Amino acid sequence: DIALVAKDEASLQKMLIKAQEVAEVYGFAFAPAKCEVVAETPVEVTLNGVPLKQSPQFKYLGLQMGPRGLLDEASIKRNIDKAMS
Repeated sequence: DIALVAKDEASLQKMLIKAQEVAEVYGFAFAPAKCEVVAETPVEVTLNGVPLKQSPQFKYLGLQMGPRGLLDEASIKRNIDKAMS
């Protein structure tokens, strides 16, 4: 899994292009159908020429994330408790 964080749409598109280039060097390929963009306002970015789906939130490393970051701090405590048991 990978999460890219950008300050604006243009920066995100540049990061996606660079990630795609690096992945190709190492024989990897991203699946745009499995990728999502979470942003405060709608953005139009592509990966491999395919527009990416917009979502209000996503799960990353077991934590719910939104446009401004972590949505549920209680989930951190649950993950720590789970790891410690």
